[in-house]
Amino acid sequence: YSVKQHALCYYYTMSQDFDNQEAINKGKAKFREALKNQIINSLDLKKFKDRGIIFRYIYISKTSKKKLLEEVYTKKDYSR
Repeated sequence: YSVKQHALCYYYTMSQDFDNQEAINKGKAKFREALKNQIINSLDLKKFKDRGIIFRYIYISKTSKKKLLEEVYTKKDYSR
């Protein structure tokens, strides 16, 4: 959690078939929508959503150690 950014950050390492920038770019729109729906439907995140926390998801390549994808969701993204 970053107090300064008012954000909860999740870091993931992509490996095997998922450690592929081309494949990630191809499926990015569907992946982004799935992450948003996960936030919207999560009861575990309710206390954070009620406070308007920003959710950041960062995916790093296991082989190159470079960032493959970063998605950010604000209150306007997950509020109904």
